[in-house]
Amino acid sequence: MRSQLQQRQQQMMSYLLSGKDEIAEHVLDQGKLSAQTRLHIYGNAYHSRLRDTIDTDHPATGVYLGDSLFELMVDNYRQQHASSYRSLRHFADALPHFLAMQTPFCDNPQISELARFERLLVSTFNAADASRATIEQLRQFPVEDWPEINIDFHPSVQLFESNWNAVEIWQAIKEEKTPPTAQEDSTTWLVWRNQVLLTEFRHLGMAEFSMFKHFKSGGSFASACEALLDIEPEDQVSAIAINTLMRWLDSGLVKILSTAIKSNSKLGNTEAINLEATKLETTSPYIKAPNELFTRPKEKKS
Repeated sequence: MRSQLQQRQQQMMSYLLSGKDEIAEHVLDQGKLSAQTRLHIYGNAYHSRLRDTIDTDHPATGVYLGDSLFELMVDNYRQQHASSYRSLRHFADALPHFLAMQTPFCDNPQISELARFERLLVSTFNAADASRATIEQLRQFPVEDWPEINIDFHPSVQLFESNWNAVEIWQAIKEEKTPPTAQEDSTTWLVWRNQVLLTEFRHLGMAEFSMFKHFKSGGSFASACEALLDIEPEDQVSAIAINTLMRWLDSGLVKILSTAIKSNSKLGNTEAINLEATKLETTSPYIKAPNELFTRPKEKKS
């Protein structure tokens, strides 16, 4: 048998979610405020908080919809998706799907994609923290281990695959400009939280997208290079692969660099590779390590 407290809690939730006022007989008047008035005030505050949560997480979607459509979206979403968490962080997780299925919003697919992009920005910012691998750590791998290098990306790193120009719409609203006309546009974006806790994103070309998917599925550096042969000229594959890997490290996208090979020396205690004197010879003919790709040009002193 449920406790009396559990009954009261359920009655309060029923009032908030469906307006059933069984809880009213257990609420006391306070001064000139009746029990019904007190419940009404509490209910309004509850629903206002849910609205504010959506507005905070999806400011561009709100601007794009305008006031009346935004309020319609909030009311309908709130009725169909009651908050099931103690924290409001996840309350709007289902909003993109709701917009893709619910009229009149589903008639304009860019709306749900805009909301999905903003949802991704929120989850990226809230992702778990972790250490980040560095270019110096990459340099310390023994040459013979390079083909078997694997990558674990930082927990904040995500892909946004869009069929509409939702990101351009978001950027225009962010800059307080008139959003562009909605257009179908299949584009992939890389989204992550940088070292100073700011969310960044950029467009991914086919080669970088291929490498990302390959490493994400557990592939090695050698097999990632081989996969690039379907996209890029053979004589450019190694440079593209190395530059991409270094860009990821420089941007803080990589959590761990590892290799399945058990080398005689351990990473961190190994002397850095002298890339001027060493050529990377591997079982894959597509991996080479030109020194100029690993050394940054020295700044000119005035």
